[in-house]
Amino acid sequence: MTAPKQHKQRYYYIFWSIATLSVVVGQINIISTYNRLSDNLEKVLIEQTRKEVVKTAEQSREMYNPR
Repeated sequence: MTAPKQHKQRYYYIFWSIATLSVVVGQINIISTYNRLSDNLEKVLIEQTRKEVVKTAEQSREMYNPR
């Protein structure tokens, strides 16, 4: 009678091992995607800020240095 219990335990551990690995792989994928998204957002914000600073500097220069 002990053989069926051991057989059941083996499938139990296999199932939970696969489930755990699936969760860990999913979390790694989410972290990787979040990092890429964060990097891209940072680049976009820096570029927009740079354009605004240049635009403001040009307007300021035109205001104080009339031609």
